[in-house]
Amino acid sequence: MMFDNIIEVTAETDLESLDLTKSNFLYVFDHIPPLPLCPNHIEAMLSGKTSFDHIFDYAKNENPELFFIFEDCLGFENKDNLNFIFLNNIFIWAVSDLLYFNFAKPQLTKKILNKNFTFLSNNRRPHRALISCWIENFAKDLDFNYSSLAVVPNMLEELTLHNSATLDTTKTLKEKFLFTSNCLQSKPGDPSNRIRYRNNFQNFLNTRVLYENTALSIVSESIFYENSFMLTEKSLNAWLEGHMIIWPAGWKSAHYVKELGFDVFDDILDHSYQHIDNPVDRTLQALELNKNIIFNKSLQEQFYNDNIERFQHNIDLCYSIDTLVDNSLKLNDPLLLQKFINTCSKPSKNLINAYREKFNFPKTTYRPVLS
Repeated sequence: MMFDNIIEVTAETDLESLDLTKSNFLYVFDHIPPLPLCPNHIEAMLSGKTSFDHIFDYAKNENPELFFIFEDCLGFENKDNLNFIFLNNIFIWAVSDLLYFNFAKPQLTKKILNKNFTFLSNNRRPHRALISCWIENFAKDLDFNYSSLAVVPNMLEELTLHNSATLDTTKTLKEKFLFTSNCLQSKPGDPSNRIRYRNNFQNFLNTRVLYENTALSIVSESIFYENSFMLTEKSLNAWLEGHMIIWPAGWKSAHYVKELGFDVFDDILDHSYQHIDNPVDRTLQALELNKNIIFNKSLQEQFYNDNIERFQHNIDLCYSIDTLVDNSLKLNDPLLLQKFINTCSKPSKNLINAYREKFNFPKTTYRPVLS
């Protein structure tokens, strides 16, 4: 079977208007399906159902030749029920900016730490509110770098309503913006996502000093409700400055990051939170299970200075974009990937190769994904 058309699903697409059971279409999602597909976020959170389920209900067991490609999501729970291919798009865009801007590869040396951690939060998201609340409840006396937005009223009460969390939800970090005049934001009508990613790179340069006196980042990647994980420039920024990372709310975060080739320092960090289905528990347990390292600068400093080569490995991998793409593609079922290549008609047959080429890989290192 050949695909007659490629349907690109964007944030503006009305998913309920799509007949996803058609077998002659290839659906490429350039984003996470929007959460409004879930009529009740709390119900979705507690039941384990996600916004992806609307799509699965259309497509599950309908046609084995139907392919879905999500460019930015790792490992959501129902992927085995569909012909699903994952492309790690946002992170690869961010990495490619290092080369585009000729950003010199950092060479790490020993550090003297005078901050416990770095937590930079931009857009308002539920897990960022939870992190902000946990810090103000249990870690406010620590010395740390942060930026934070004001928590939306009732957000925390809603999240903890059916949860055993013992948080004073009236306590959150005070709103704090850093380098406001220098930091860039994408604007509606930007001609391409590339502008947004380049702004992210410039923002990293503006906030880089906040990473220099720490070795630990609490990174709140974008996904919360879904049993998925998205890797973005937030993790990249921390790695470039020699940080170990805790990913609150990251479902199987450390597992997938390790599969990409990165050291997740699981000999000092406890990433068992990543397997917790309830996202409120997952977020809070990421912090609770790692209190010993969060609170202990001396322990962090000794570990960092004893393992500089491991932190440097993560930086080196960030500068090996071809390896990252190869490792990203290996997260897919190789038989499914081959089946996709064999069954897709032009131009979709070249989609994966185009994915490699659009990041300007050197021609000398280019090779087909599968022979």
